[in-house]
Amino acid sequence: MDEATSGQTGTALREVRTPVARRLADAVAELHDVLFARHAVEELLNSWPTESPTGPDTTVARSLWTAALVTYARCFCGGVRQGTAKAISDQLSGLDREVHDWAIAMRSKHLAHSVNAFEQARVGVSLGPAPEYEVLGLAPLELFTILPDRQAAERFAKHTERVHLLQVGAFQDLESQVLEDLGSWTAQRRIRLPGLELTPAGPQTDPARRR
Repeated sequence: MDEATSGQTGTALREVRTPVARRLADAVAELHDVLFARHAVEELLNSWPTESPTGPDTTVARSLWTAALVTYARCFCGGVRQGTAKAISDQLSGLDREVHDWAIAMRSKHLAHSVNAFEQARVGVSLGPAPEYEVLGLAPLELFTILPDRQAAERFAKHTERVHLLQVGAFQDLESQVLEDLGSWTAQRRIRLPGLELTPAGPQTDPARRR
């Protein structure tokens, strides 16, 4: 009798490495990205007075908004994942298409790069009276707009909720495919699946190392 078979209790997790299972695993990561973006913007709105069109000028508010856009965009902008994000992005239309494209552009043109209309940096000089116009001093100035108006933030929050629901549906479809595939295997093939182990990255992990 196979040792693994005789000792198997049915409770240990084993890893499925089929192409569809790989897509399902990537879909989990994508789903968590959009869910995080949704929670971040909702937390921002909870700290934002409803009667105020201008968002709170705090480090926390800026951090939440930046995190929401960056995490949402990483789900759809390239990478090695083969989940459901591209298919979901391709099917967006109407307002969802508009908000999606806006969010990606805000992340790419506003947060990731400094050359945009949201950041203005100028140098002013203070001059004395005529006729010498003596230089009295310099005044380097910067104006940086980080938060959108409340309506735009609310639209993005609702959008992430809708995209999250689409992801859940696509995730369930992939899950059904994996279960159907495993159901067609023999017991001996299933019992030979390797054990599943996830090892957290440590503080010395090279960020350039591919998974």
